[in-house]
Amino acid sequence: MKLLSVTAFAHATSVPERTVRRAFSNAAQGKLWHGEPLPVVPLEGQRGGAAGCAYAVDLSQLSPGLLTKHPPLQALRDDAAATAPVAGRSSVEPWRVKEQQRRLNIIRPALGTSKGSRARGETLRKLEAAHRVDFKTLQRWVLEYDSKGLPGLLPKPNGNPGKRRVQVTRAWDAGIDLDEAARAAVAARLETYAKSLIAKAVSMSKVGGLASRELVDLCREAGSQIGPRKLETICRLNTRFVLRFKDKRRVARHDLDNKNHFDKDLPRTSRGRCAWPMEVVYGDVHPIDIYMRAPEGNGQLRLRLIAWMDDCTHHMWVTVAVLGKGNGIRATDVADALYNMVCNPAAGVPRTLYLDNGSEYGSVATAMLEIPDAVDVLHQHDGCVKATPYNGPAKGLIEGAFSKLEQGYFKHLPGWIGGDRTNKKTHAVGKPVKGFSGTVEDLVQAVIDMVAAYNDTPQDGRLRGKSPRQAMQDAIDAGFEAVTMDDDAFDFAFSKRDDRQIIQGRFRFKGTFYQNDETAKMGAGDRIDIRIPLRSGANQVFVVHNGAFKGAARADTQYHPLDRDGAVEGNRRRKLQAQAIRELKADIDPSIDPATEILKRVDRTPLVAGPGTIVRLSEQTATDSTGDDDAAKRAFLEDLLRQANGDGEASRMTGGK
Repeated sequence: MKLLSVTAFAHATSVPERTVRRAFSNAAQGKLWHGEPLPVVPLEGQRGGAAGCAYAVDLSQLSPGLLTKHPPLQALRDDAAATAPVAGRSSVEPWRVKEQQRRLNIIRPALGTSKGSRARGETLRKLEAAHRVDFKTLQRWVLEYDSKGLPGLLPKPNGNPGKRRVQVTRAWDAGIDLDEAARAAVAARLETYAKSLIAKAVSMSKVGGLASRELVDLCREAGSQIGPRKLETICRLNTRFVLRFKDKRRVARHDLDNKNHFDKDLPRTSRGRCAWPMEVVYGDVHPIDIYMRAPEGNGQLRLRLIAWMDDCTHHMWVTVAVLGKGNGIRATDVADALYNMVCNPAAGVPRTLYLDNGSEYGSVATAMLEIPDAVDVLHQHDGCVKATPYNGPAKGLIEGAFSKLEQGYFKHLPGWIGGDRTNKKTHAVGKPVKGFSGTVEDLVQAVIDMVAAYNDTPQDGRLRGKSPRQAMQDAIDAGFEAVTMDDDAFDFAFSKRDDRQIIQGRFRFKGTFYQNDETAKMGAGDRIDIRIPLRSGANQVFVVHNGAFKGAARADTQYHPLDRDGAVEGNRRRKLQAQAIRELKADIDPSIDPATEILKRVDRTPLVAGPGTIVRLSEQTATDSTGDDDAAKRAFLEDLLRQANGDGEASRMTGGK
């Protein structure tokens, strides 16, 4: 707290000291000075004035009006080293001064009323209801002010600074039947209980109820003999007890509500502005809240603004993606938008792209790291940075620009709904929202025109009254030169990969044959890697074979059967294939005969074998015993039947033989 004495204040405001002293004395009684409050503080240990008190003004509490009227006061406030000397040092703690000012603000409406009057009583009743302060307390504050002025509202100093005067609550401290050690143990366990609940996101009011019941149980465990009703009464906790641990809510935000923790607690760092354009470019996608029905009448179209924003000049390059039902931003849409910037001679390739964490940026982020070495500007910095998830402040500049576009530009387009399709700010209540009545092309052009208007509008803050367009032009005039990419370099860098197999010097892609002179030299079965440009306007793919770049391949031309050009082109390709064959033959020895090489090492000598078992022909071997075997089986079956059924039955089975 910086205090300014009467002399120093008079010197800073060019007002006589006598007038300032009287103004300080009046301010102590709640009066204004030139329509502004003076935050005066009594200087204890010093005497002065008719009331016997000396005052100084607290510079940190001066109103903006006084600081504007008297610039020297603002300078003294901003520069702590230049603070004028104070006639004495105040021993009043800051919390007492703050409480004094709070009390004065509360009772100010009652100060103009007479003591004991009906008007004062009615005013105090209203203040009691408005500020939730006891009537007798308000009455005492007014009486103290009437008798002592502003010093009468100063609370008494704490006799034991840093030490709590109440262990749990006044009622519990006075009524519980426990010794000091047991009290301290119960209070400690109760505090831990309340803190833990608050840290688990339990509401403050609910913590009070749960902790009150817990206190009853703790007192019983500690040996309290007080009856149930009385114990519940003295264990009822007030709001002040729970508020002692309100800082534990930060733990709940950190553990259970990361968004709230991110917005309120997570420390931030301040960053300056880039010195040159394209050092850092932010990329993001923003939904445009303009209602337009789909041309076929089924549902509505959704517009997405794909934007790149330069940190130095705030200039934006945008592309509008028109999406149907169920469609989302694709990497192709992002590549189309990026093409409009990096191939623009006034912009070019950024040193660092700061991208959102959306999946649609994944392939672009990877491709940025694969830009050919000829464009080495990205290698001077990080190349591509992806923001952490849900990290809005990391792209605060472009997020703020989106807000300005919506509220300052897009809202003037027909069909703007401002994020709420039930909002009827521009339409009659009870009627459907009117959409954009033109064509899709008209709407896209209208959005682009509004972005151009944004780029051409002067901005305060870091641009100091310049428009983003002017800031970009000034940088170009000062020597900024863009590093751009041609179409082929861009399409090769920003592409997705696939592989194909060569057949007849060509390969199939999307049902069409593609070829170039390099594929014509390849043989059937050769596998190639292809780079498919993400940009929608590209009409070619790039071929990579064994790690070597083989140029761009285009869709094969379909010739008329009688078109002579087809024959000429076919002959040219066959010559390329023949040339490739000749190159393959360059390191071949024609004198090498495969048959000769196969046979020249063949061993034709007979195999040498020792004596073995010989199976010889005999009479028994030559006899056919098949009939004898059948007769023996038949006799066995007949005998078996006779034993089972008798001779007659066996005779019938054998046909009477």
